[in-house]
Amino acid sequence: MGLQSALSTALTGLTAAETSIDVVGNNVANSQTVGFKESTVNFATQFLQTQSIGSAPTTNRGGTNPRQVGLGVKVAEISPEFTQGTIEISSNPLDLAIQGDGFFIVEGSSGGQFYSRNGQFKTNANNEIVTTTGFRLLGYGVDSNFEVLPTGLTSISIPLGAAAVAQPTENVFFEGSLDPNGEVGTTPAIIQSSILSDGTHEVPDDTSNSQSLARPSETTTTSVSATPGTLSGTYSYRIAFVDAFGNEGPASNITSSVTVAGGSIDLGTIPPAPSPDFTSLNIYRTVSTGGGDYFLVANIATGVATYNDNVADGALGAKLSDTGLNNGGYSYYVTFQNASTGEETRPSEIIGPTTTDASSTPRIYLQNIPKPSADLL
Repeated sequence: MGLQSALSTALTGLTAAETSIDVVGNNVANSQTVGFKESTVNFATQFLQTQSIGSAPTTNRGGTNPRQVGLGVKVAEISPEFTQGTIEISSNPLDLAIQGDGFFIVEGSSGGQFYSRNGQFKTNANNEIVTTTGFRLLGYGVDSNFEVLPTGLTSISIPLGAAAVAQPTENVFFEGSLDPNGEVGTTPAIIQSSILSDGTHEVPDDTSNSQSLARPSETTTTSVSATPGTLSGTYSYRIAFVDAFGNEGPASNITSSVTVAGGSIDLGTIPPAPSPDFTSLNIYRTVSTGGGDYFLVANIATGVATYNDNVADGALGAKLSDTGLNNGGYSYYVTFQNASTGEETRPSEIIGPTTTDASSTPRIYLQNIPKPSADLL
């Protein structure tokens, strides 16, 4: 009976070793299988035959251990190793690999869902992405606006031949302004301009400020009127164009003066405002001392060629704020910039400035600058 027990116990070791060899052989056989995870065998003691129990220690004896004879070994677990394998380069554009944790979800022939690390995919006759065993790959769908629908899993298909074919660019428009004081080119050359936008973001709107830098010509004449009036002193005038939005362009540089005593002043040959950008004119005048700041006398409609000034100094309007400014011509463009990529949109149309002479320092101020959307600076 003892010999038979020894043989059977040894046989359990051979059986366990055979299982271990089978697992190793399976690992070797699948060494080239994509997504395969090797397994390891874990052993455990099977049973113990107790021949006598132990005794607890006493004051006179130290106690004894139980006598137990092992009856062999068993396979406790065959566990796969889910550590990431080596990612290799493939010529198939549908071959995928998962870096880190995760599984591909595929649909079996009966509609059940299975999980796999095997990323070898191809397309079937319906352009659906399937595994080598014919299981459909599942994922989120995409609607007609190319937006992901995270409401459920569906089979992934590639709409070959259904998408619109790309068309080459046919028309290109280039806009800008020419500097009348620039040099005339004599040598032909190709001017390279940088790409400002891919057209995915809006262009700044210039309707909030359509003023351009038009300066009235200095052909206005001043003379003492024969009609008695309230003016007494020496006066000079300046004229500025006003657009439909109330924006005022740069004032003319009229420096000629006229002296009157108890009368009024006639202004003649007032320059017409360019249409349709400007709709009226502002006439400014000094006080009776004949120098210093200019103040608003009147706002007249375009096309009026003469004006009779009989406004007392105390009834003058706002101060002209661009004295000494705009000796040169200035124009402005506005672009939006993407907050993430830094990419610029196409520039707006020409936006004209509002000028001021704050603290006797000439400056140019832009009003009503358009505001971009949330993803733009």
